[in-house]
Amino acid sequence: RAGRPPESVFGEENAVAAASGNVAAQEDLHGLLVKSWETKVFPVIRRRFRNESERRNGLEQIKGALQLGMADIARQTVEFLYEENGGIPRDLHLPTLEEVKTEAEKFS
Repeated sequence: RAGRPPESVFGEENAVAAASGNVAAQEDLHGLLVKSWETKVFPVIRRRFRNESERRNGLEQIKGALQLGMADIARQTVEFLYEENGGIPRDLHLPTLEEVKTEAEKFS
């Protein structure tokens, strides 16, 4: 053992490497979630905004929330858009991270 760092140092390095891999995997899943919302949700909700500026800002806000792992914020934003009409239409499905993860696992 002489000349080698204590075992705990190696353990910390391995933990950091594993965490880095998990972060990259999470970012990939969040990217897939954004793509899923862009294709399934955005075309439906875009007409709910009052004008192009609000539309652009709203969609960017939702996209940013999804990228940062704050799907609840994205969902609340969509719920707010439909608040005056009795809520989100039954036929509008908001994809979840779990659904995207399941789909990704099918193809890997």
